[in-house]
Amino acid sequence: MLQIHSAKNSLDMKLYIHPQGYYVAVMNQYALKKALKYKVEIFETKQYSSASIPHQEILINRDVIKFHNVIFEPF
Repeated sequence: MLQIHSAKNSLDMKLYIHPQGYYVAVMNQYALKKALKYKVEIFETKQYSSASIPHQEILINRDVIKFHNVIFEPF
């Protein structure tokens, strides 16, 4: 079941940009039932139409002490 969390429900939100500018990642930290949860969304900025921007959503379903960074592999 996909749960949608808006920016106003976030405790911390960070933006990471691919070194070549092809992707943008947003790390969202939010509270759900008194537990910290993390979600990373990756948006592709290289090829997109004005109607939609392709993106992937990664939910992290395990305990995280601290989330440091998003690392992009080079092309």
